[in-house]
Amino acid sequence: MRTLLLCAALLVVSATAHRVDECGVPRIQPHLEPEDRIEGGKEAVPGSWPWHVQVNTRLGHHRCSGALIDEQHVVTTASCIWKLKNIGVLKVLAGAHSRDAVLDGERSADVEEACVFKGYQGGHVNNIAVLKLKTPLNRTDTIQPICLPSAPVVGGWNVYATGYGHTHHDHD
Repeated sequence: MRTLLLCAALLVVSATAHRVDECGVPRIQPHLEPEDRIEGGKEAVPGSWPWHVQVNTRLGHHRCSGALIDEQHVVTTASCIWKLKNIGVLKVLAGAHSRDAVLDGERSADVEEACVFKGYQGGHVNNIAVLKLKTPLNRTDTIQPICLPSAPVVGGWNVYATGYGHTHHDHD
């Protein structure tokens, strides 16, 4: 019951915690090309996707990525945390550009609670979770929340994926 109440509270907070003029518009503009794809993509302009966060263990091992939806909540995949016995080992890193190099503007926060979508059973269906951070991540040029849609999403929009992948294929 407590988990259900947490999920409901997190959804209410995430739906009401932002103003349109404060989310989803990066202060540092990305370089976007219509032909860019996930495979063969390009390195992002540092700070141009300020809602993209890393979900790591406290020892620094990368588990997955997520999106900052307000100063204290991150949406991520349920598969990232589903079978994790202790949520307290997780830390979110915001403002990062690489999994290897450390930037001056990076900030981290420990994960306090997690809410996995009730219908998640593994795989891709219902693969969503919300993390609550112990301390808020203050907004900067490189740390800002993404907007959540206020109405159902319809076709015809460009969608961008961010991550720490490769920009080229090594053919050995």
